[in-house]
Amino acid sequence: MAVTGNTFPFYDAPGALTEWVKPISFEEVQEKYREFFHLDKREDGVVLCRLHTQGGPLKFSLRWHHAQPLFYRDIGQDRTNEVLIFTGTGDEFTMTSDIADFAGFDVYRNSLDHFWFDAFELIEGFLYNLNMPVITGPALVHSEWALMADYVIASENTTFQDAHFENNYVAGDGNSIVFAERMGVGRGYALALMAEKFDAATAEKYGLVNEVVPRDKLLDRAYAVADWLMSRPRAVRRNQHMIAQRHWRDVMHRHLGHHLGAEHTALYVDYKAMSDAWALDSPARGEEAVRA
Repeated sequence: MAVTGNTFPFYDAPGALTEWVKPISFEEVQEKYREFFHLDKREDGVVLCRLHTQGGPLKFSLRWHHAQPLFYRDIGQDRTNEVLIFTGTGDEFTMTSDIADFAGFDVYRNSLDHFWFDAFELIEGFLYNLNMPVITGPALVHSEWALMADYVIASENTTFQDAHFENNYVAGDGNSIVFAERMGVGRGYALALMAEKFDAATAEKYGLVNEVVPRDKLLDRAYAVADWLMSRPRAVRRNQHMIAQRHWRDVMHRHLGHHLGAEHTALYVDYKAMSDAWALDSPARGEEAVRA
């Protein structure tokens, strides 16, 4: 049956062979991902995504690692979403890992689907599925995706670390690439090698973040940046975002596959060393969190 009129946002067709395939609604996305993301949307299309675990600060977990790239697809395909802000819950963005979530994980049987495919999707999904400007606060644990946003705002209490090497496996899933790209090759890879913690002022000095603000002003500043972006024409702000995306796509295309391959090869050979560092075989593993 032919349809007429405004059959899809931003496109008027006088007639068509079929109805448009409708994107998943914002309300459906809210419900589908509520375990990890609390979503609010302004009338102008600015979306706030607050990461959480059971209402508190987000803990890195296998299930979050799988859900995040799927979320990119669903939130990104709604063209009425104009700017996306990622923030944390409470005083943290992502500071710890949920070790209990790794119970029963067999690295040799499950690694292809999780540590390989999901690791690619976590980064590539961010770069290929979010066709709108993105504003973030940075994470301690797996900060690579957040640090590829169009504008990164850190609070004064933010700390950074790539702790893979400290936990007996290769820093190969993107963190060290982003550190090296933003802070300089020598400095970025040395930070991964030494697993060195550093503060927000250092991150700003060397270009890892765009600005540092007091913790209680973080969200206000994010919305101020969003308002500035929304004051520009729609095609201008989206195409400006595409320029930044294109740069990061090129960086990851050149480096990510080799980095992940090095990480996984070492993981298979020296799995026990990594497992011992994480205390994965300890009955108390659910009570302790380590960084990754």
